[in-house]
Amino acid sequence: RRTMATDEFVPLPQLADVDGYRPTTFDYDPPAGSKDPKGGIPPGKSEWVDVFRKSIPEFRKRAAADPRVPEAASLADRFADDFSSALDRIHAGDHADLFEGQPTVLKMCRLRDETLRSLGFTDCFKDVKATENERALTVLPAVLAEIDAIADAKDRLLALIQGAFAGNIFDLGAAASAKLHEDGGGDFRSTRARLRSRPWLVDDFDSLHQAWTADGATGGELASTWRKCVMFVDNSGADIVLGMLPIARELAR
Repeated sequence: RRTMATDEFVPLPQLADVDGYRPTTFDYDPPAGSKDPKGGIPPGKSEWVDVFRKSIPEFRKRAAADPRVPEAASLADRFADDFSSALDRIHAGDHADLFEGQPTVLKMCRLRDETLRSLGFTDCFKDVKATENERALTVLPAVLAEIDAIADAKDRLLALIQGAFAGNIFDLGAAASAKLHEDGGGDFRSTRARLRSRPWLVDDFDSLHQAWTADGATGGELASTWRKCVMFVDNSGADIVLGMLPIARELAR
């Protein structure tokens, strides 16, 4: 986080182990023979670079239509070229002057953002974010009513977490999500209904429920054992409005 007095970043004081904290929790360039928790082959650097490469057309389209940037169309083309070249270098391992250490999603997201900002695009998704906020707010009362109608505490918590998953899929910076949105198939309820059933690839839900409640028992209210909670959320749309606000509301009960 930034300090109030300076522009310097300092570690979040609430971190239990500052030195051991990793903001990215898996290897983005796993050694040969690595397996994911279900025994499959985890994605490697090539696959992650491809994810970012596939995002370029959507970012170029949004940047080209940014009314706040003069000559947006030509600058959007330049962004696409510059970021594509940077991805080529990352894939080849020639990224020492782009960022420190090995590539991660966090570093590649930051690099994409820096490339846009260097050309004057401070937020090329600003207009669509405002639209998505308005749409999500119209759906929120019905989503909260659905949550409140679930009597069993563990089932209600599961519905809240599924809502967070569904909201997180609304990422127009991701090629697949942008295509879903463009085709009209990205509404919150249909996205939530298509989620994979448990067990998930990484599934700590039972531990979360145990930690959330005093005794981990089912039935009744979710009696949070915490007095304070810091939530890290996206800044707009279904992700925060339909995914995270219901969880914050449940914590505040």
